Amino acid sequence: MKRHIPFFVACMLAITASAQEDSTYVVDNAAAVDNSTVKLELQDDSTDVMSVNDIINELQDVNSRHTMEKHIDDIWARRSYLNLSYCSAQLMPQENIALGYDGRNVPDYKSSWGLSLQSGRSYRLHKKAISNMLQFNIDYTWVDLNVNHFDMEADANGKAYDSSVKNGDDYYIPWNLEKYEFNYGMNLGPSITFNPLTGLSSKDAHYLQFYMYYHFGYHVSGLYMVNEEKADLNTEGNNYYEDMADNTKINWGHGTTSSFGFSVVWKFIGLGYEHRVANIKYKAISTDDFGEKTYKFKSSLNRIYIQFRL
Repeated sequence: MKRHIPFFVACMLAITASAQEDSTYVVDNAAAVDNSTVKLELQDDSTDVMSVNDIINELQDVNSRHTMEKHIDDIWARRSYLNLSYCSAQLMPQENIALGYDGRNVPDYKSSWGLSLQSGRSYRLHKKAISNMLQFNIDYTWVDLNVNHFDMEADANGKAYDSSVKNGDDYYIPWNLEKYEFNYGMNLGPSITFNPLTGLSSKDAHYLQFYMYYHFGYHVSGLYMVNEEKADLNTEGNNYYEDMADNTKINWGHGTTSSFGFSVVWKFIGLGYEHRVANIKYKAISTDDFGEKTYKFKSSLNRIYIQFRL
């Protein structure tokens, strides 16, 4: 029995040494596997990491897009308009209207000067301009004021009417006297805004825009005739002369208008042209002197204007 003890001890030592080697091998292999996994995970995660340059480039790109959007919005932001015009007008009778002397009828009148003010706004039919170049609108002009001056149409002797001649119980309206025409109206209609230079690199060039429009409207008109006793052929000083000298020579009327025009604008200021045609039925305010009859006229107006976009 004693001889077998050393043998058992030797076997136990051999088993212990073998177990230690296996344990070391397992631990070493496990560590190797873990290290490999960590290295692979780090390698995979590195694809999602942005460099500082990438972050700066992304921020610059976002800022550039935001700046361009603000620039485009500013190009199309000015939709209200204020027009200051110099006008040339014609007032043309649409029927034979007797002047009451020499068998003459009322002629066509041409203004010596005229001034106008218009204020309104363009309402977009779509939110964004097409290709940043084309915008369709509906314009509403709520203020259209106009004054025209007509010189007296006198004969060679400086006479423009004859108060001694009456049409029944009524005087003939002295149309040939010096006149001021006052108009107030409102207009509505379509317009197109064209921006041809948005493709250029110069941002200032992007603000050049062309406007074209066609408007319909309605207006009221007053025609004030300036008293001029020396223009009366009746110089006898009778009652007719005195009544005509003292009465109010104002006619009022109303009617439809139609107009078309265009303007070229850069940022907030521009230059434009408009042609307007109006139908008017005039009637004397002093019906006791001139009667109840209405008189049909047609007005043709040309305007050259400075436009302010707001």
